[in-house]
Amino acid sequence: MIWEIPELSSAYHTIRVYPAVGILNLDYVAYVPARATAIVKDQVVLDDQDPVGPGKLIKYTGSWNRVSGQAADLTNGYAFNKTYSDTSSVGASYTFAFTGA
Repeated sequence: MIWEIPELSSAYHTIRVYPAVGILNLDYVAYVPARATAIVKDQVVLDDQDPVGPGKLIKYTGSWNRVSGQAADLTNGYAFNKTYSDTSSVGASYTFAFTGA
């Protein structure tokens, strides 16, 4: 885990992430679903290139590179599901909306 939002209430949230400088990598998003949702899991992990992800649960704006397979080998291990997305473009971002914490 690179960062987290501590003490986030169990409600509807929209998170927007963008690079201020340098390269932004997105490997996966994880969250705890609210008890009132139909998802009955302790934690949901959504890959950056999940079929229900890009353009659906994870929304990308701007220019993003999609990396997969052997190219997704990182210096400190493998990316989740051997995929990640990255950008260094000004104005690029991703948003993720969910109900949970």
